[in-house]
Amino acid sequence: MQTEYLIIGSGIAGTLLSYELLQQKKSFIVIDDDSITSSSNTAGAIINPVTIKQGTLAKDYERYLAAALECYNGLQSFLNVPVIRELPILNFNNSSAEKSPSANKYLFDINREENDLVDGCFYYSTSVIKILPAYQVYGQSLLLNWKKKLILEEIFLREHFDTNELILSEQAVVYKNIKARKIIFCEGAAAIANPFFPNLHFTKNRGDALLLYIPGLSQSFIYHNKIRLVPYAESLFWCGSNYTWDFANLDPDTLWRKQTVGLLQQWLKLPFTVENHIVAERPTTAGQKPIMLIHETLPIAMFNGLGTKGFLTAPLLARQFA
Repeated sequence: MQTEYLIIGSGIAGTLLSYELLQQKKSFIVIDDDSITSSSNTAGAIINPVTIKQGTLAKDYERYLAAALECYNGLQSFLNVPVIRELPILNFNNSSAEKSPSANKYLFDINREENDLVDGCFYYSTSVIKILPAYQVYGQSLLLNWKKKLILEEIFLREHFDTNELILSEQAVVYKNIKARKIIFCEGAAAIANPFFPNLHFTKNRGDALLLYIPGLSQSFIYHNKIRLVPYAESLFWCGSNYTWDFANLDPDTLWRKQTVGLLQQWLKLPFTVENHIVAERPTTAGQKPIMLIHETLPIAMFNGLGTKGFLTAPLLARQFA
């Protein structure tokens, strides 16, 4: 089997890079073991113009947003499934933020109907600000449906990639029965052990999130108050997330769950139940700078470490890297 590119990993980096290569009419094969602990699979997947803690406009937001909307709307048409929707954020945690002029155009007072909603559903003591437009990417659905498309085209292999099976020369790579011009690693947190790019300024952290059943809470908004509630499915909300740098496993953090449930009980007037507790391992780089590398002598590259704003920045970066 012959192809131009062999892509390792099908998180948001591998998915959008392979989509851009397809747009450029390049051939590729994707290999992934479908790890359920992938950070892309468990992310909130929100595109938000405002860095909430500082009340400032996210760096290069409008340039990234233009590429993101073009990419996700293109994927939506290509896959014929919902990929992105506009979804305002109701921010309860804005009292100390110094609002910058560049961010002001995205910040609005809530209207009477929205005020009735928050009064009926939440306990709060500060003013609530609406951030608009913001967007939700259906991340899990996007990754799943893109993978289904590649499987139908017979260019996706569901298996653990074994570096020991890789044969390299200056002109090509051979993996089992596949010969490619270049191999591109988009392997998420596993990149910390990649033998071809040692000494990266790269570490791992883990994040926990809860899936909550909250009947009666409108799914027309994202809600933010230190923790975030993001519509997930009928009456279900994604709730997260934390950052744990020192960890030995990916078992659910029961202490974080207890603390989060306590915060929710102080914030939510509505009854809720915890339906699931999910954990992911994240790749993190120094200064949250993405990893976009081409090996000096071998036909190897890496596209990784997209960080907390990955669903915003990945489309433009994937296009540039492709």
